[in-house]
Amino acid sequence: MSSRPDVAGFLAALDPAIRDRWAEVPDLAARLADLVAVARAAWPDLVDDAADLLAYVAARVPLDPGPDEILGSLRPADLALARACARGVATAIERFEAALFDEVDAAWGRVRDAPLDRGELRQAVRAKLFVADDRPPRVATYQGRGELRAWVRMASTRILLDELRARAARPARPGGDHDLADLAGAGDDPELGFLKRRYRADFRAAFAEALASLAPRARNILRHRYLDGLDVEALAALYGLHRVSMSRTLTRIRDELHAAIRRAFMARASASIATSSRASGRSSAAASTSACPGCSRRPTAAGERRLRLRLRLRLRLRLRLRLRLRLRLRLRLRLRLRGPHNGQSC
Repeated sequence: MSSRPDVAGFLAALDPAIRDRWAEVPDLAARLADLVAVARAAWPDLVDDAADLLAYVAARVPLDPGPDEILGSLRPADLALARACARGVATAIERFEAALFDEVDAAWGRVRDAPLDRGELRQAVRAKLFVADDRPPRVATYQGRGELRAWVRMASTRILLDELRARAARPARPGGDHDLADLAGAGDDPELGFLKRRYRADFRAAFAEALASLAPRARNILRHRYLDGLDVEALAALYGLHRVSMSRTLTRIRDELHAAIRRAFMARASASIATSSRASGRSSAAASTSACPGCSRRPTAAGERRLRLRLRLRLRLRLRLRLRLRLRLRLRLRLRLRGPHNGQSC
């Protein structure tokens, strides 16, 4: 590995408007060599290509002030760490978080009654700093002048304020996560789709209850995937997982959410129908009592259990009938498209 820095490559990566000014610096090669040495001493496994590091630094050199002031204020170790994070190096992101994410926690602590918890803010900062969408990740905008810690403090505060403004602009909804209700659409699960259309109010309440039963990490993954629009690769980079592992994790979370929705919905629907049945039973009992005193009876616990069982069986029967009807329609359509058999004589 050569110890002489690539001065020509550094100058080529500079803005053309300041290239000549930097080329006149007499000891530029020695000062660039010192910059690389400091960065390599701090992160020896992250600075494997000195020329690439210098090109990264040159691309972030502003037009003003002059070379002496900029070279005197640059922080090579912070720039090397930011560069590795911008390239998506998992070990660099882990070190970044271990060393600097206490500033994220401090930003969260400065806001009283924040509508998002500390873990949600950490995930939002991860997404903004380390995940590229239609532009490079925000950590790539760090220019190396000033401490990286101070830059993280300012970036965390801005991201927190952006999150607060975005949540304040959303329509107020009970439960706060009903935008995720489309996860249980009819295309993914016919049974949930039918129940959602037929019993929308009960479904929304059951969805909020089921979502609240998930772990905070699972809820954050769902928000990033379906509200923020991050794909599986971006989620894998954000959580430090392989793409296949993140895909399996997302599938498992969806399955857990669907199962929890079913349980919560059946409990709510059974209770509401049992209540309406008792109300209708009391009205009919009152009518019959006027004609036959002593004929009224209170519903027993065993009777309520039988009522809930009938409700579940009735719902599943309706779903099966709908599915059978669809299968019959598809079969008829296939028979029509197939036409006469090949062996049939004309």
